[in-house]
Amino acid sequence: MLKDLASLSDSEIKSFLDSFDIVLCDCDGVVWKLNNPIPGVKDTLTKLRELGKQIRFVSNNCSYRMEDFQKKLNNCHFDVQLDNTAFPTLAIISYLKKINFKKEIYLFGFPAMRQEFLKAGFKLAHSGPDRIEERIDELPSHFKDNEEVGAVIIDIDLNINYIKLLKAMVYLQRSEVLFITGGADTKVPMGFNIMLIGPRYFRNILEDFSDRKALAFGKPSKNFNDFIVENFNIEDPSRTLFVGDR
Repeated sequence: MLKDLASLSDSEIKSFLDSFDIVLCDCDGVVWKLNNPIPGVKDTLTKLRELGKQIRFVSNNCSYRMEDFQKKLNNCHFDVQLDNTAFPTLAIISYLKKINFKKEIYLFGFPAMRQEFLKAGFKLAHSGPDRIEERIDELPSHFKDNEEVGAVIIDIDLNINYIKLLKAMVYLQRSEVLFITGGADTKVPMGFNIMLIGPRYFRNILEDFSDRKALAFGKPSKNFNDFIVENFNIEDPSRTLFVGDR
């Protein structure tokens, strides 16, 4: 039965704290809201670290680079190392390296996501155009396959459009082309009662039209779980506490 931690007795709190060694902490809505640290988080995580708990940070947010996560956490007055964070971009890169992927990637994602793939040595296919003349006879010229593309990866892309989705469909007609998604959120909170449309809706369009299922690498997928276990050297998942906002 779930209990409010504030209602636990001293012995129950001790039993709870003794039940885990590693804390996996979400970031958006847990450590910060937009650019503002959530009050009390620094003190809580500092106390857990003093008790010998390992603190690691896990997010579905692919709008940051590793350095951006580190900087933002440091701005919340919590010092972390680069390898203390995990997010779908890193999990996808790790997977592609394991399978020795060498082809081009057609990527829907933030500039930070593109930068991480380029830094890791991958080639990105041209994703444009952002606009075309709105005539049906213009469309066929954008349906040409690019045999160098070996993967379609989709997350949040603020400049996504009809033509980009159609190009992805063309590539996904080849069964050997990998179909990968980062986060699977339907809504992405931005604070101040603002919600972004999550990447799941764009993934759903591609899955429905291509009749294929994407390999998921965000929470709560098994692929992301396996990456976290390996990346953070978690020997006993049963002694791991995950802190999220929903």
